[in-house]
Amino acid sequence: MTDDAHMITISELFDAKARIEELEARMDGREIIAYIAREAARFGAAAEVGGMEMAGAIVSHLAKNPENIEPFLNGGILELPADLWMHGNLTWHGGGGTVVNAETVRRAKQVKRLGELGSQLNASKGTDDDG
Repeated sequence: MTDDAHMITISELFDAKARIEELEARMDGREIIAYIAREAARFGAAAEVGGMEMAGAIVSHLAKNPENIEPFLNGGILELPADLWMHGNLTWHGGGGTVVNAETVRRAKQVKRLGELGSQLNASKGTDDDG
């Protein structure tokens, strides 16, 4: 049995295909790359990070989350999550020259959150005792 709330209708599929075709007609590959470079340079300068690193983060995020391509092309980098590098599929250089994998960082954050929740639960059990 499927959950109807998560099913895509044929009409929604055709609408999405039409929007993608419209974007493709509006921008060719060179224009898309130039747009990514402009957005990366603009946002990188404002955030005081390198434009090349920012462009890599954008490409990494969009490769893993293609549903965000259209919003990005229509509205710019502010349509993407603030921590977009955490949601990508490419590695990056971390401190000390180590190569960092986004999936490893995501897992480490989840483990840390679970540990914090466990600590909170243990602390609340200790304070809620009736004696």
